[in-house]
Amino acid sequence: ARARRRAPRGGRARGSLAPCPRSPGFAGGARAMCDVPCSCALLFAGVALLVGFLTGRGKQIHLSEAPVTLHDEDARCPESMPQWVSGFSRRFLGVCQLFVLHGSKEAPHFALDPAWADEFTASIHVSVGLASPPLYSARRPEAIELPTKIGSTPSYRMGRITVPEADLDDPYRLVPEKFVPRIIKNTVLNPLADCAVGALRKLPFDDDLGSGDNDSWPRLLLPGKYERKRDWVAAFYAPYSFMDGASVYPTQINDLGALFWQEGGWSDELEQAMAFDLIGAHRLRQADKTVDGAIARFVLPTREMAAADVRDGLGRYGADLYFDERGVPLLIETPEGAQAKPGDESWQHWKWVWRSSLVAGITLADHLHLTHFRSANILARVAQKTLQPDSLLRRFLSVFTFGSIHANRIAARSLAGPNHTLHRATPFKEFDDLGPVSASPAAAMSLLDFHANILRDDTFESLPMKIRETPYYADGRLLVQALRNLVGGIVHASAEECRSDGALKDPQLLAFRNALVMQDAEAGGYAATVHGSAVACSEFCDLLLAFIWTVTGWHRHVSSIGDFYIDPDLAGLSWKDGEAFARPRHSLLAATVAVSTSFPQPKINDDFGHLFRRLAQEDAVGALFAKFRAELAEVEATVQQRNEARRVRNPNASPSLVECSAAS
Repeated sequence: ARARRRAPRGGRARGSLAPCPRSPGFAGGARAMCDVPCSCALLFAGVALLVGFLTGRGKQIHLSEAPVTLHDEDARCPESMPQWVSGFSRRFLGVCQLFVLHGSKEAPHFALDPAWADEFTASIHVSVGLASPPLYSARRPEAIELPTKIGSTPSYRMGRITVPEADLDDPYRLVPEKFVPRIIKNTVLNPLADCAVGALRKLPFDDDLGSGDNDSWPRLLLPGKYERKRDWVAAFYAPYSFMDGASVYPTQINDLGALFWQEGGWSDELEQAMAFDLIGAHRLRQADKTVDGAIARFVLPTREMAAADVRDGLGRYGADLYFDERGVPLLIETPEGAQAKPGDESWQHWKWVWRSSLVAGITLADHLHLTHFRSANILARVAQKTLQPDSLLRRFLSVFTFGSIHANRIAARSLAGPNHTLHRATPFKEFDDLGPVSASPAAAMSLLDFHANILRDDTFESLPMKIRETPYYADGRLLVQALRNLVGGIVHASAEECRSDGALKDPQLLAFRNALVMQDAEAGGYAATVHGSAVACSEFCDLLLAFIWTVTGWHRHVSSIGDFYIDPDLAGLSWKDGEAFARPRHSLLAATVAVSTSFPQPKINDDFGHLFRRLAQEDAVGALFAKFRAELAEVEATVQQRNEARRVRNPNASPSLVECSAAS
């Protein structure tokens, strides 16, 4: 049985012309698509691209073969694909601008001038920022279908990344997929998309740092139109929306420029906020260093990132920022061991290096590597391989694995690897998978050990009060407790022995547990123990909690980068050596990363009751989720109340914002 899915309603985006003509023969989904600017062009151009793809000269795709490596995938795709994709992108962009420029006074001035936006930048902006969102509507819990299959699929490998080539639960992502037979989607459309996105790697790759004024701000910041660089970046996405009307660019939480930008640079309160109030709190460490008579009690290090080789002309990551007991910045140590202090001529520059290194390191290591390609991949793959589709635990985990395999397939091809988005957006010479700085601090330890500060009471209590009071820990612990109660209830409902002697003995659940531990140990490079006959139920609950926290609350914490990459003066993925801002091309690529990893998904406080119907434990599970949602309502109220007193808001532990899986 499949859960009923609510059909999204299409609405015209701001600034569009009249919708495409509606004919009686149009399917409802096609009509919804044509209510959005540019989507008519996408439909017809997409058909043309598909025809060209299947009939193009050169190597032909073998639809029945699944790629194993990047080289194998290249061999499957037509040689002319890069030219098809680049030409399609330029024409599609022209049609979109024609729609927008005639319908909106707020339309951007740009035309993605080839002088600064090369073929790759234009193509990835079109595919991620313009072409996909009009076909996407925020997925609701009904999109999570009942599992029907058990087993495994071939994998796609790139460096340390291993991604299943298919999701056995197979949810739809784009709205039109609901009207396409799965066999066509999986044997034609997915290989087409893989080839189209992969073809972008073959487009010319040059940072163009010596191209004079082409990729520079003075020629693009029109007087009287854009006060700051952030206004120019925001203009790229302002006219466009998802099918349901939501903004394509992540909703702004804090206007950091309004809070902290001042004449001559950024207030030191910005770095304090990033370290203690926002994305960096989990990386704070204790310190004991004397700086001009003051004592530095905390440090947030990124200096180890400086060891990575960078391309000619680009700046190098890495700087350690020290704070006093109140969280006020005192000192930055550079990779060479030099020091910069407030008031020094180099202070603003090294603060820029530290901010950019922090956000980039968290994006590459903590978000993409640890959350997506390690935790979400392993949880989904192991659940689908070891748990029967009609088991309670498999249905429960389908909430937290929803869409993650497909999201990782897309990310592996559109973000990771040589010559693609992240390689071009960052300064690194080599980029085999997620780059040389993506080795997470979780390396050589289990997820449970990595998250011990927030998951274990004794470890949390050992932290300094200043760190415990940060929103990540103070609010996140509320969410952790609600998840802990739910996970414990589900495990006890799944295994009768957990309700009696506290030892998990069920062969299926033990097989799941052992596979989860061993695959995580292989990915993390640590030693693990397999239990043949029994394991403590409490240990099993802790293991599940670590994975579920990683793909929910932790995922929200480390993926909230929109407020940073909207402003090229605040942080960048790369910059010209000696400058303290990102250039236009790299700024647009960084914004594209923020957009591509923020397509809205179901939230953890949604109702997932349809997944447990007709199970023997249906009533018990219903009661568990009712209690869970009641606890989440209390968490929501507490986080909201706390944010009313905060100058810098951090709602990342709000259940209404935390998604149920790493599906974006």
